[in-house]
Amino acid sequence: MAKSYTVLATSHAQKFVKEIASNIEASKSSIEFDVVHTLKMYPFFVVADIIFGDLSSSQRQELRDLAPWREDLFREGIKGGTNRTGLAKWLRTDAYRMLVTYKMKWRQFIEDAYKQSVAHGKHGAIEQLWREAQKGVYLNFEECMQTLDEALYANLDVTTSAVSWCHILLAQHREFQAELREEILRHRLLPVEEWAEYINRSDTLLAFSVLESSRLRPILTFSNPESALEDKLVGKIIIPRNVDVIIDTFAINVDNPFWVNGTKFDPHRFEDLQPRQYRYHFWRFGFGPRQCLGKHVADRMIRALVAELLSTFDISLVPVSPENDFALQHESWVGLPEVAIKCVPIAPQF
Repeated sequence: MAKSYTVLATSHAQKFVKEIASNIEASKSSIEFDVVHTLKMYPFFVVADIIFGDLSSSQRQELRDLAPWREDLFREGIKGGTNRTGLAKWLRTDAYRMLVTYKMKWRQFIEDAYKQSVAHGKHGAIEQLWREAQKGVYLNFEECMQTLDEALYANLDVTTSAVSWCHILLAQHREFQAELREEILRHRLLPVEEWAEYINRSDTLLAFSVLESSRLRPILTFSNPESALEDKLVGKIIIPRNVDVIIDTFAINVDNPFWVNGTKFDPHRFEDLQPRQYRYHFWRFGFGPRQCLGKHVADRMIRALVAELLSTFDISLVPVSPENDFALQHESWVGLPEVAIKCVPIAPQF
């Protein structure tokens, strides 16, 4: 299923990078931009097109306009307090009134998008989802709205983090960037179908660079607390049922003897490893049946953008401090970086 969206991701990436290139002033030979602010809308609109079909410019603007509402609501929820209880409804808090307005706007957008998808033969995923919600057997309208919100808005920071850190680490490690660019340019001359197949492959330097960046810079420092319904024996330790357990991501992904020189950025480490070998040494999309449903699409989106950007630009970090430390956004729950990169166009190879 994920492979069917690869051409969509590569098409979006091509348009996205062309737009970046068009913003280079005639008097300058490069462009600098904040990684998170600039790149976050790429995965957002790829997912939006998968859900709703090819979006019109007015639909895109509606989704942009809804984003600040969703971000403010999430901040209120994270703060806790009254807004996390049933009292918010009766006290008519600012956050509750904001939620009511957001849900009204969100449902209206979904209904309009469903009608447009059907009328214009877009075949967006919304068509089947909304029909099922209308039947009310497997899910109702509220559940459908929450599912779509989770897929699009709740995951915006998550996908933005993955996309941003991959580009930052490639900008920091220029030698590997040059090596990766050579591989990308060898495939960039291929027909569209073969280029998409290259993006799909998991045995390339491109794929390894995405894996390595997510290993070094996991989205969450700790997993969400989870508990088992029965006692579990882990090694010689018994974990009683209903006891919450959290996972230290860095202890698994970085500070783990399995990864030789675990703090070093080295995508080549994956060349001789099969997924089954690092299954319990790499926490990325979760474990077992509760893994992220969008993991295969996510990888292809990131690969498509990296490939397009590196085939167009040489990228480097804009220096901030002598130590080159990466600052993080204070209000972000996934450690979004405050880093700018510099893009210098390379000679066209295709």
